[in-house]
Amino acid sequence: MAGIRHPGPLELPRAWRLMTSVRALLLVCGAAVWASCGSQATSSADTGVATSTASRDVAHATKSVVYRFVGKPIVLLAKANPDTAHNLQFTVLVRLDRTLPRVVNGSRSLLQLEDTPGAPVAISTHPHCYEATISSDMTLPGSPLRKAKDGVRVVVAIRRHHVNLTTAKVVVRSVDGIDDSFAAPYVRRLGCTARRATG
Repeated sequence: MAGIRHPGPLELPRAWRLMTSVRALLLVCGAAVWASCGSQATSSADTGVATSTASRDVAHATKSVVYRFVGKPIVLLAKANPDTAHNLQFTVLVRLDRTLPRVVNGSRSLLQLEDTPGAPVAISTHPHCYEATISSDMTLPGSPLRKAKDGVRVVVAIRRHHVNLTTAKVVVRSVDGIDDSFAAPYVRRLGCTARRATG
């Protein structure tokens, strides 16, 4: 209506102006916090997906195939050098229910004695027999293998991706030498051929 003048911004009460400023500030801060939280949530979700995928890959690689020992593994102990007190050599003989791949998804299969891994070598493929030679020189300080002797019980394991696929506890047997002739009777005891597979 003519003659009626609306109050300008400078004429608004001070309290109203203050409330309007605070409201604007809260809106700006809220938008910034929301963006930050959203970014963190997205990053966490991405990390979670990557971790979950990696875990599934490892689980699939380790659990998709179940390995079992056929009969008890055999662990033979001999002095590799009679002139040294601690240089012991272990020959680990195992028979499995299936072929053991050397490398799966970049991870090598290991034949481990207590806390010391060895590389499995095929003795025969039918049946699936392997051996590994482990020296006490390969062990870490404090390893039980450094004080091993005839009759002591040790753990044999097939490992991949730092996971035991199968384990067995067996008794160490002392033999007089480290060449194949001393191991041959024990290889035959597992039902394996004494001649090492080639290739």
